[in-house]
Amino acid sequence: MKKPVFVSEQDAAAMIGDGKTVATIGMTLVSASETILKAIEKRFLETGHPKDLTYIHAAGSGDFTPHVSRGEDCLMHEGL
Repeated sequence: MKKPVFVSEQDAAAMIGDGKTVATIGMTLVSASETILKAIEKRFLETGHPKDLTYIHAAGSGDFTPHVSRGEDCLMHEGL
């Protein structure tokens, strides 16, 4: 059996190229990969990449509170 490989959220975000599809699981903020989503946001804001992503999710995983960027809400940037 192959052993799992664990990577940091920064390394996970760095693996995502422009124009790729990202899928997550979870409902509301339960089981959301928020640290990875925030790392994707941070990388995009600093470098402009990854861009033009397609995001697929099983159920809404955002906070939906005005002026709060949690869960999938941090992916809501033009071009990301």
